[in-house]
Amino acid sequence: MPATCLNNFDITLLFSLIRDLHPKTSDVPEPKSDVWNNLQAARSSPDLPRQILDLIEIKFYRNSLAHSKSVNITDSDYELMWQSITISVLNLGVTTEQLDSVKNITIDPEKEQEYITQLKNQEQEEQNLKEGLHTRIRRVEHAVTVIVVLVVAASMGMVLRDKLPKSILGLIDMLQFGFSDPSTVQIVSRREWGAREASGPMSPLLIPVKYVIIAHTVSGLCESVEACSGILRGIQQRHMADRGWSDIAYNYHIADDGRVYEGRGPSIAGSHTKGWNLNSWGIAFMGDFSYRLPSPRALWALKAFLKNSVENGFLEENYVLLGHCQVAPFASPGDTLYRELKTWDHWQDIHA
Repeated sequence: MPATCLNNFDITLLFSLIRDLHPKTSDVPEPKSDVWNNLQAARSSPDLPRQILDLIEIKFYRNSLAHSKSVNITDSDYELMWQSITISVLNLGVTTEQLDSVKNITIDPEKEQEYITQLKNQEQEEQNLKEGLHTRIRRVEHAVTVIVVLVVAASMGMVLRDKLPKSILGLIDMLQFGFSDPSTVQIVSRREWGAREASGPMSPLLIPVKYVIIAHTVSGLCESVEACSGILRGIQQRHMADRGWSDIAYNYHIADDGRVYEGRGPSIAGSHTKGWNLNSWGIAFMGDFSYRLPSPRALWALKAFLKNSVENGFLEENYVLLGHCQVAPFASPGDTLYRELKTWDHWQDIHA
């Protein structure tokens, strides 16, 4: 069965996967079948761990949607449906941003075709999704199935990711990082963020570029062009005045608003990593990611930008993705972001 064919999703197997793999549930005793298959019995069981009850709540909630004959629901009923599932979902590791992203897909009919396009791997999958997404109640049903996949993604982490089929990995990435067409990633030019002119000559890069080095700026977070532009102007000032560089060090920056901000651009060598500047791009996430990840929009922006760069001939098709800490004596891009990067397709275990 195609992994993204949600209409034929094996929900029982999927919930068993969560129960067995999720770090919050794997160390608790397996519930008896009369509890696992009976919501009221589960709710009244005094010894049932909260994590297992959360799984059972989600399981029966999704099943009730699947068997519902309703076509339309009121806005108030719709909100109540989401409220009844939210606590259990958050308890199992899905973030508020991920939950809101999936919820927004279900209430915005204009997102439907975009959602379908991103999920399809073959014609039959697309047809199945179209048939199941035409009413609000069905979109909610699919969204809950999507949430279940998010819980699986959170539970698997890096350990099993390399063993998953590409189709499942693609679905997980879309759920975590967004549903937009990669070609829609927004690039903010130097002129738009108010960059100064470079103070001196700089070396060219040989295109296509082989390496992409990911760093973080350890600056404040920002979620608007105005705020991010101010931070970038400050970074450029420090790089030029304090460090004596001709321009801001990185080729590109990515902010939590999901935009890519042009630094030196695609064809000028940066000043980010000694010994690597002439054959790499330096891309810096704006913020400190030692203990948190960039926003899902920001992570999606990096993936989409790199994909576009390959298609447009700026990056080699087999480019290598590296954390700054692999090639320089720094903690950049932060432990949490670095752990995430290590799960991406083009990352390699290279150390200078």
